[in-house]
Amino acid sequence: MSPDRDAEVATDVRASSPGTSRGTAPPAASGDGRRSTIEALTSAGDHPLMRSFPQGAIFTFDEDLRYLSAGGFGLADVGLSREMLEGKTIFEVFDPGTSSAIEPLYRAALLGESSTIDVPYEGRIFSQRLAPIFDDELQIVAAMGFTQDMTEAREAEHALRESEERVRLGSKHASIGQALVELDGRWRAVNAAVTDLTGYSEAELRGPTFQDITHPDDLDTDLQLLDRLLAGEIPSYDMEKRYLTASGSTVLVLLSVTLVRSDRGEPQYFIAQIQDITERKAQQAALQDLVEMLSHDLRTPISVVTGYADLLVEEWSTLADDEREGLVRRSAWRGTPCLPCSRTPSPCPQWTPRASTATRCRCASTTWSARWWPTFQQRRPRRIWAT
Repeated sequence: MSPDRDAEVATDVRASSPGTSRGTAPPAASGDGRRSTIEALTSAGDHPLMRSFPQGAIFTFDEDLRYLSAGGFGLADVGLSREMLEGKTIFEVFDPGTSSAIEPLYRAALLGESSTIDVPYEGRIFSQRLAPIFDDELQIVAAMGFTQDMTEAREAEHALRESEERVRLGSKHASIGQALVELDGRWRAVNAAVTDLTGYSEAELRGPTFQDITHPDDLDTDLQLLDRLLAGEIPSYDMEKRYLTASGSTVLVLLSVTLVRSDRGEPQYFIAQIQDITERKAQQAALQDLVEMLSHDLRTPISVVTGYADLLVEEWSTLADDEREGLVRRSAWRGTPCLPCSRTPSPCPQWTPRASTATRCRCASTTWSARWWPTFQQRRPRRIWAT
């Protein structure tokens, strides 16, 4: 092969090269191709596309970091114009802080490396995208960039991140359990209250589903409500149910469940709030017992007084003076035993204490509080028992 043919083949190979490696200098462009491309870029500022670029700016620059053309409505928003940029370097247009920040990215674009960053300028935030410009022979001759005002979008993103962080921290330290549950029952995320309640760590809850740790007697009701929620019949549901903890014990909870759907209405996941009500239920039971006891203690004195009043009416004329006085005195004591036994100097021999605080005399139907009897024994006048 002749030397001329070898040179022609080598030229063809260089012309067909698709680009350059990152961080390496581009092959030199031919003189005519470079000049025609630069001329086209210099006059590009008149193109309607560049003039009409919305909410930002579009520009080109050469290897000297000199702007060849510029346009876009966003220039005026930051006090710039096409005339202030074209023909000037970045060092002539911007202050040292801005120019030093963007210079490495501009030079990287001239080496074939694209980049996208946020650039603060004049109190606004602009997203800047830089990329190389190739001539007809795919040689880099300049670079281009566009910026778009992203201030509102970035502020919204920041507010969303803060909101999500507040929700995350609030959920993490909430006193009641909060969980995200997949449609198949797997736990997506739980807070510390759920792990404390169930005895499982967050990692351990990744394995079992909520069905696996729900008490069998409560599972059918839970799944029925879940099906109605998925079908759209109800917006949410509340129920009391029991969980089986890691230690094997049972904990009673109040469960509240809602469903998150996509914009198209497709079910995504469940949000569950889980409140431990074991202690509250125990307190309610104790309070009910107290109410029943107090109700009994309030009714008993009234029954005693009524009984003695009836006895006084019926037997007053047949009683001696000391017996009359004894009956009157005994009607004032809350702990007096049943009337058939009231005339004996000691409690009826047939009554026996039971497990509860109430004592029933087996010779009568009156129930009374045993704890009042010792008090009555200590305070009663001895002479009222004379027969």
